[in-house]
This record gives sequence, structure tokens and C-alpha cells, in this order.
Amino acid sequence: MDYLNYWNIDMFKHIPYFLLGTFIFSLISYFIGSLNGGQLLSLIGSKNLGDVGTKNYGATNAGRAYGKMGFALVFIFDMLKSVFVALILNSILKNSSGSKVFTYANIPFALLFVVIGHSWPLYFEFKGGKGVATSFGCIIVINWLFAMIAISIFGAVTYITRRVSIGSIIGTIVGGGLIMIFQGLFPIDLVFDWSHNWTTILTTLIVCLLVIIRHRDNIVRITSGKDSLIRKKGEL
Repeated sequence: MDYLNYWNIDMFKHIPYFLLGTFIFSLISYFIGSLNGGQLLSLIGSKNLGDVGTKNYGATNAGRAYGKMGFALVFIFDMLKSVFVALILNSILKNSSGSKVFTYANIPFALLFVVIGHSWPLYFEFKGGKGVATSFGCIIVINWLFAMIAISIFGAVTYITRRVSIGSIIGTIVGGGLIMIFQGLFPIDLVFDWSHNWTTILTTLIVCLLVIIRHRDNIVRITSGKDSLIRKKGEL
């Protein structure tokens, strides 16, 4: 990868091939993204997250229903989906060297559909989570250093405010902002070479906006002081 060619737009020389490659990669991403951790936990567990708390199938509501272990299991599962998709697409790209259909620019666009699949899963009547853990997974495969900063911010803000929703929104914005501003400057922190191109900026912007939109009800509750707090130890 030529790191100096960050703004390369050669993929648009063959638009039909580029669109076809992006479509195929996006389908793979969506199908894998639709394996929603909260829905799977509801199937094997004693409680259906659709009937508990906010009736959402994300990690936060899993924590309400199953405690810290439920939160951790769903969060890690949904985060690793993005990593798994990136590995699969990267393998396809390497094994199709010279193909006009698959290019490095297909993957960042396709990663968006992991988040879309998580939020609106095909296998579970399009009822999913809000995309935070899956978005963090996308940040990991783009730049692991920025991902660690984002997850640390998420943890710190959640601990201070006792609101996962605030930590989720701010953590995602910080991680996405770092990518959009600095991605072209830190190739040493990349997981995959294909992530060092301008298409990651557009994809990251859309993912961040999607996470914020999915939290619109939380934002309303926060501004009205009605958003639920994490209980401290000993509180009823």
C-alpha cells in the first residue's frame, strides 16, 4: 500500500465493477451483522430482551436483564462481528488480486452494513441494538489505537455519568472523530492496509451519525432528566 496515496480515487475508473464489489461485500457484511448478540442471548437465556427494560437487543439492555456478564457477552460478541467481517473481506480481497470487482475501497463501505445488520437484523424481524459495540469493532479494524481511546472514553464517561447512553454517544464520536481527522497520519497503527484511504472517512461519518440517530430517544430522555442511571452497588 502506498501510504502517500491516501486520496486515491482510481476505484472510480471502473464504476460498475466497484459497485458490484461493494454490493457483494455489503451483503456478506449485512448477513453476518444480522447475527445479533442480544437476540441470540434471548433465545438461549431465561429472559427476552424485547420484554425487559428498554426492550432493546443491545448490550446495555442485556446488562439490565442478565447483569454484568450479560452486558459483556453481548458487547464482545457484537464488537467481534466487525473484526470477523474485516478478516473475511480482507481474505477475499487478497485471494482476488488483480480483479476489477474487488478493491481496497470496497471494504470500508461494506463495514457500514455490519452496523446496519446489527441494528436491523434480517434473522430477527429487524429488531436489533443501537450499533455501539459493532461500531467500536469497526474502529478497531480501522485503527486499533483510536479504538482503545474511544473505548476508554466510553468507560470513563459511563462511570462518571452513570449513563451508558452518554458514554456510548461520546465514545463513538471521539473514536470516529479521531479517524476522520488523523487517520491519514498514523499508518503504523493500522490493522489492515486497506483502512488507510479516504473511504474510511465517509464510512466513519455515516456510522457515527447512525449511532447518534439510534440513540435519539436516549438523547430526549437525557435532556429531560429521565434517562436511566446505572445502579451503584447497594442501591435498590
